[in-house]
Amino acid sequence: MMMMMMQRPATTNTTTVGESSSVPSTAVDSAQVQTTTTSTPVQQADPASSSTLSLIKKRPVVSKTQDNDDDHRLSIKKVIALIIASIVLYVVAIRSICLPHGYHSYYHPLFRFITFPSDATITASGGQQHGRSLQAVPPHDGKQQKERVLYIVTTLAEYNTGSRKTVKGSDRLQETLIPVMSESVQTMLNAGYHVDVFLVCHYILRPERYQLVRDALPESVGLDFWNSATPLGYDTGKNPFTKLQNRTLHLARQHRFVIKDKLTKYDLFACFEDDMVIHGKQIEHFIAVTKELFRLRETAPDSIPLPDKVKADEHYHGPLTKSMLKRMIPGFIRVEVLLDEDKFPAQKSTGPVPIDLEFSSSSPGGKEEQVSPEYCCHVAPQTSNAHIPESPSADKLMLWETNVLPLGVRQMPENSWLDWVVMLRGPNQNKLEPNEVIGDYWSNRDRKYWSKDEAGGRRPAPQEFKYINNQGGWMATREQLWEWHTEICPGGFLPPYEAPHYRYDGLDMRNVEWYSGGMQLSTIRHACNMQRIIAIDHPANFSKSLLYHSANNKQQQLAGEGKREWFVKANTLLGQLNAIRKQASKDILR
Repeated sequence: MMMMMMQRPATTNTTTVGESSSVPSTAVDSAQVQTTTTSTPVQQADPASSSTLSLIKKRPVVSKTQDNDDDHRLSIKKVIALIIASIVLYVVAIRSICLPHGYHSYYHPLFRFITFPSDATITASGGQQHGRSLQAVPPHDGKQQKERVLYIVTTLAEYNTGSRKTVKGSDRLQETLIPVMSESVQTMLNAGYHVDVFLVCHYILRPERYQLVRDALPESVGLDFWNSATPLGYDTGKNPFTKLQNRTLHLARQHRFVIKDKLTKYDLFACFEDDMVIHGKQIEHFIAVTKELFRLRETAPDSIPLPDKVKADEHYHGPLTKSMLKRMIPGFIRVEVLLDEDKFPAQKSTGPVPIDLEFSSSSPGGKEEQVSPEYCCHVAPQTSNAHIPESPSADKLMLWETNVLPLGVRQMPENSWLDWVVMLRGPNQNKLEPNEVIGDYWSNRDRKYWSKDEAGGRRPAPQEFKYINNQGGWMATREQLWEWHTEICPGGFLPPYEAPHYRYDGLDMRNVEWYSGGMQLSTIRHACNMQRIIAIDHPANFSKSLLYHSANNKQQQLAGEGKREWFVKANTLLGQLNAIRKQASKDILR
């Protein structure tokens, strides 16, 4: 049976306590099974032997009709056996082509309800075996306890290729992935979470390299990985399809298969690229905001009347409907630490919007407050190196994927601790019902800072890529994932990837950020069209929504492309949003 797209089989390896077996140093794709046929010579019976003669003598005489009936029955049995064998071979072939090897979840549409047993657990060689596997995750006993977190890391390169201002040939596994993973996991453990790690690798993680990763994790943390996880497919931008290739663009998609397989085993899934530092405080804040949004939904009205002469997308305060709150999720902004401001400084001009860092509720006497870098960007001494400073100051944090121009703020309902939030860009609300539209107060409302004829006089479109701010990953609770998959996201959020919302099994020309950066969640084209929010009422809450891009290479890469004016300091954005918040508060009282 010809298939348009094929899924590369992969090897899933797990460390289990007490096992002593080892993996050979040369890794072999487990889907490439070599079958050897051992032929045994058949002894020919001697016609002259007494045993043979006795058998011949004792054979009953049967009629020709009876022989025909026996032959007919035998033919039917052969046909049935052939059909069964064909089905088995087809299922095995489909599994080899379409499945992440070793997974229980089978997602080919013809066999959606068929499951396969996992492959045998194997242990990496080298060093003492320790730590537990993901399959050994403790059951949830129903008692009050911290969430179980599966931290999924997608990694394209074991060694840097030299692109995007990296050093060609440098050991990315040891210099980036392991320090970032170890830092993230330890802070999650310090926050009280039960954590396991799953690596989705483009390359083959050899036993000795696996051991480096395993040794960097505490024994309580489970570790699993998927080797050669990149799917095989065609370049769908070229027609006709003639050549199968590694679709590295769609390695970003593969974490979804892991989530589907592990959905019932964890409370929260954090899926990020291998250079994104994720701290326990950020997970705590994400869960707190998520719970608050669910709490508000319980008592929210189904509809609200709009004030006279006010458009739904400009109504920025007061109650929110259930549908509005259902579309809201906590958001993040990526930041880097400026390493050399003489060579790669932030923007020269911050624009006409003032920078106001006085937060009246938290800084009596007019004391200025700044972003708190410890939440995102302070790392342990063993994590720091020449490119990842240990304790950067607040004025060193820089973002490059949005600025104040397209953004707007909103006041949350009075009974919420969230108070004021900034609405990140991405969703298109033009075709939504009025009770689904979430309005905001645009930074240039009433042309206060830019005139109609100036560059900032027009609000950029929600989908303008320059301002959407890729997060480098996303996180979600199990409840959120189920709701996204079954109610919110067209075509579902998890596999299978089926038409009309997914083409070619999801291997079409969607960019990396669509799958791995959270853009599927916050954009509209065959996507979930949800609204990301970040609290701005207090610098600490804003700071917990900043994610550290520890590669710190965008400042060099974009400066070389003449995009220095994209570099906005985190303090600058926070101060400008605070100024917009204060102006919006005054306008409510008009």
